[in-house]
Amino acid sequence: MNKQIFSFFSAFMFLTIPSILFAQTEQSGSRNVVEMIKNVKPAIVQIVGITTDNKETRGTGFLVEEIGTIVTNFHIIHGLESASIHLSNGDIYDKVTILAVDERKDLAIIKIFGFDLPVLDLGNSNNVEVGEKAVLIGNPLGFELSATTGIISAIRSSGDGFQVIQTDAAANPGNSGGPLLNENGEVVGVLSFGIKEAENLNFAIPINYAKGLILSINNLEQQQGSIIENKDILQIGAPAFPSRWKSLASGTIKIIRVDGDYVYVETVLSDS
Repeated sequence: MNKQIFSFFSAFMFLTIPSILFAQTEQSGSRNVVEMIKNVKPAIVQIVGITTDNKETRGTGFLVEEIGTIVTNFHIIHGLESASIHLSNGDIYDKVTILAVDERKDLAIIKIFGFDLPVLDLGNSNNVEVGEKAVLIGNPLGFELSATTGIISAIRSSGDGFQVIQTDAAANPGNSGGPLLNENGEVVGVLSFGIKEAENLNFAIPINYAKGLILSINNLEQQQGSIIENKDILQIGAPAFPSRWKSLASGTIKIIRVDGDYVYVETVLSDS
């Protein structure tokens, strides 16, 4: 009799202890995701734009530098007459500068005139693995800072010369341009598009492509600084481009930067 009771309790302990540990692990993991989402939300922005035909558009972006550098999608800022950036704390910035775009990869780097702003950590998208937890945060249909979770479903070729990250985390119009985050809160992708005929079949552009754009901007600024300091180079002479002009057709302001044989044009989206 005692032997039977002992055997029963031994089996009970064997079955329940792993289950309890598993439940505790799941709860701990869920709590980590909750805390991570709280920490990253301040760096998520909403982009409100007005098109040339006076229609309002909304999208998402995220801050990557404390001075106001933002990563988003090209299709969000393309064709806008004006734009404003709305931060989670209620601040609104009406002056927006486009620093760089990669139309094929649907990426854009824009800037507001900020200081000491919250930023997201950028991960290494080359290290992303199928099955990892994934979190999307954005502004779907105007519902600000909505979070959804899922996994990394696949790493695929876009068919157009670059890779995309597939995820089953839910997304809707307005999520575009938002960060795809790993469970450590690092950005591994920029949400770009989804398949309308499917459910939760969404795709993000690997963050390493955006990091390359940011690096090219910073390198250009460093080169310009060295040219300005070297008076001998300036004495050689350069084309007399205006540094700033306004388009009579669209009313947008253009900033001209000359770097060797290349001319860079930045478009300033105003609130007018």
